[in-house]
Amino acid sequence: MNLRGKPKCPFCNRPLTYVYEGAKGITGEKCKKCGQEYLVDTETLEVIRILNQAS
Repeated sequence: MNLRGKPKCPFCNRPLTYVYEGAKGITGEKCKKCGQEYLVDTETLEVIRILNQAS
């Protein structure tokens, strides 16, 4: 398995996950350092922040 990329947290620059060749779809990840939640598109390696809404 070949590593394709390591999308990073935009706030603390820590890798959120490791993406390997052949991975497809979107995954939810939480940064273990700053606690922010993100969606990671494994095809484009784009990171999108999930805004938490208070109920």
